[in-house]
Amino acid sequence: MHKNLALLLLLFLPFAQAQAFEEKEVQVTKEVPGKLVVPSNQSAEAAVLIFHGFNDHMDGVGNLQRQLAHALAKEGIASLRINFRGEGERNNSVITSTRESRVEDATNAYQFLRKAFPNANIGVNGWSLGGSTTILLVGENPDWAQSVVVWSSGGSNSRDQLGSARDKTRNETLKKVLSEGRAEMESWTTITYTRENYISWLGFEWEDHLHNYKGAFLGIRGSKDFLPLYEPEWVKALSGKPRAYHVLGGADHIFNVLDPPNSQGDEVVALTVDWFKKTLKQ
Repeated sequence: MHKNLALLLLLFLPFAQAQAFEEKEVQVTKEVPGKLVVPSNQSAEAAVLIFHGFNDHMDGVGNLQRQLAHALAKEGIASLRINFRGEGERNNSVITSTRESRVEDATNAYQFLRKAFPNANIGVNGWSLGGSTTILLVGENPDWAQSVVVWSSGGSNSRDQLGSARDKTRNETLKKVLSEGRAEMESWTTITYTRENYISWLGFEWEDHLHNYKGAFLGIRGSKDFLPLYEPEWVKALSGKPRAYHVLGGADHIFNVLDPPNSQGDEVVALTVDWFKKTLKQ
């Protein structure tokens, strides 16, 4: 009997270790759902906000940001990830979010996390447009975060659009967006762009915001990203320490996570967790 009990405990132990945290659904605001991940000891000296990219969901492409949240929790770091209004639902690709609504949602998420962990050091992770959102948030509130990690982040409305400057289909779509208010475009799914979303990001330039931030900074990008390599400029312009960037050879904008044999998602998560451990935990 005792041997059987011991065997059951041994079988259960790996599962118990894997569940060294609690993940619960929360409402940051009435319109902004989130998931709060809390280490098993119910306390944390560090906590991270996690912001998804354009037309995505709080878990991130390939569930990579959910993987990040769980990996952070196993290191004693709490996290909150949210669905931005006007995006955040994978089966509803009508983009009505704006730059202003994203920053408002990010601000509310910060306040929610700060209330949950009043004494924690705060970090922010943003992927693609979530990175742009992060730049805006910490630029406007430079003392809110002690550490930032952006993945494949945008940095300039004018420069980010250059990659599609000769794409006739995209250009025709944008003309329709501006003249009619919305238009469909085929990407990995059918996306309905809206005038309010497109116009709101006009004039966004990282130089207007990022230099205000004084904390630790890490940029991660693939060598095959369709967006420009901003990170050398960012590291040069920032005054906080440490600051660094990684370029992953052969990785695309989403680090090949939808191509499992070539995915570099695990490396991205490992780099990010290691950075937050070094810069947030005293």
